[in-house]
Amino acid sequence: MDSKPQPELAVSIPIATSRVVSIEPRLKKLVELVGYPTFSRYDDDNALSVRDAEPEGRDSFSILVKAIANQQLSSKAASTILARLRTACAGVINPDGIVALGPEGLRPLGFSGSKSIALFELATNVIDRRLILDGIDHLTNEEIIVSISSQRGLGKWSAEMFLIFHLGRLDVWPIDDLGVRKGYSAIFGLDEVVKPKVLDPLGERFRPYRSILAWYCWAAVDQGNELWD
Repeated sequence: MDSKPQPELAVSIPIATSRVVSIEPRLKKLVELVGYPTFSRYDDDNALSVRDAEPEGRDSFSILVKAIANQQLSSKAASTILARLRTACAGVINPDGIVALGPEGLRPLGFSGSKSIALFELATNVIDRRLILDGIDHLTNEEIIVSISSQRGLGKWSAEMFLIFHLGRLDVWPIDDLGVRKGYSAIFGLDEVVKPKVLDPLGERFRPYRSILAWYCWAAVDQGNELWD
């Protein structure tokens, strides 16, 4: 089981949001439209409750497995494949079950060859303690990004999503995420989608609540023209 998150997030989401809005008042309309960040997937309000209802709950290993499974697939397709994996692992997705299946046992469940290898290596690394997930919430953001992005099939973006949506870290700024780039450009009325290198320093004034800004950037994309009507 994961240990309890460290008390990094002593500030509540509403308070953090109000501070972000005080820095940039043009975000106020978005807050009025969509409310406070939930840090579930922005496009799926039920994601947290669904995850908690699954046997794995908030287990970090299963979150990473699902991150690999969901790549380049619809949510429905990924859920179907993960359900097969859960059954093959005797009801709960776990490292020992995946290693026992091996890449050759994962392929018939619907995983591609590259995903099968990535899942097998991830499970092997957890068992061999080359990737230590117990107490990972006590590491810094930078340490977690290095640790997760070193795994096959997972990169910096996956690590950043893990930090935001699994650990609830409030100061993550995923500058390579197209949704964040598009949303920022929309909020600030830019003619072109801002490039990652340009976006990076633009988040500095929102420290230590850049995850809040990122969430509203995603929200801005979802709202589309309604935001400006």
